[in-house]
Amino acid sequence: MAGLRCAGAGLPVPVTATPATVPGAPTALTAQRANAAVTLNFAPPASNGGDAIVSYTGYCGAASASAAAPPLLVSGLSNGVAVTCAVVATNSIGPGAASAATASVTPATLPDAPQLIAAAPVAGSAQLVFSAPAHNGGAPVTGYGASCTPGPLTAGGSNSPLLVSGLVDGTTYTCAVHAINDVGAGSASNSLNLTPRALVDLSIANSNGASHVQGGRPTSYLVDVVNHSSSVVNAARVVNTPVASLSEVSWICSAQGGGVCPPGGSGGIDVLVDLPANAAVSFLISGTVAALPEQGLSNTATVTAPGNVIDSNPANNTATDGPDAVVLFRSGFD
Repeated sequence: MAGLRCAGAGLPVPVTATPATVPGAPTALTAQRANAAVTLNFAPPASNGGDAIVSYTGYCGAASASAAAPPLLVSGLSNGVAVTCAVVATNSIGPGAASAATASVTPATLPDAPQLIAAAPVAGSAQLVFSAPAHNGGAPVTGYGASCTPGPLTAGGSNSPLLVSGLVDGTTYTCAVHAINDVGAGSASNSLNLTPRALVDLSIANSNGASHVQGGRPTSYLVDVVNHSSSVVNAARVVNTPVASLSEVSWICSAQGGGVCPPGGSGGIDVLVDLPANAAVSFLISGTVAALPEQGLSNTATVTAPGNVIDSNPANNTATDGPDAVVLFRSGFD
């Protein structure tokens, strides 16, 4: 618009003015949730009203934020509380019309860490028991993940407990769990250590096949050690300590089903044996029974599983033969 003003001796001077109004509404508004905030992206309005836009203001619920250009980060929101958002453009004339509102958007962040309550070792696995996180970050927890190191070996599921498999029996692992929501995986829980061990059943039998023995004469005991499980047991300890009334003790060992044992020795037995699944070893122990005193003769043998397995039936880990009556046959007596 052109006008006149006076200058100098009163001569009119032309003046130019540009009509302007508030800008139009921004378009193509999108809202992306963030941690206690929403990020707004949008396109400028089709018309700036004839005057340059100086700022944009985004409104989400009761919170707002301004900037000269997109994107806008509207903070101060509550995770888990849904809001709708709109944007207003402003020029020197003033704020224009608000954009169309977004669909409902819920600010959220990663969930808190769960609490790992127990880590139970089972054969080749770890069973992890945990409680849900105190806060889900504003979005429902959709699952949980578990990790055990060294490895790492992992597992996932929708609730407690989680079973992490593929562990090596006898190896110590450190395990933890984390919660997952739509934002992602949260921080790890406290960690617990465990050592998985296979369940086995080792048994030992011990007999000389007699109820009485003759003083001053030899006797022998057969000690059988068996692995009744499907797991390999290496370095099981077999002990047989002769009583004082049995002298000149010696022994030999034979193996069945892939078992491994020392070939033989003298005196008591205190050896390590290897027992594959369903394998066995047998010890034949020989000695001389003392002539006197004529008191009962007993022999006790034990088997102890190594630390990397658990013997599920310790009641059959010890076997005692006797006491057998010791008798002397003197001249003139049968």
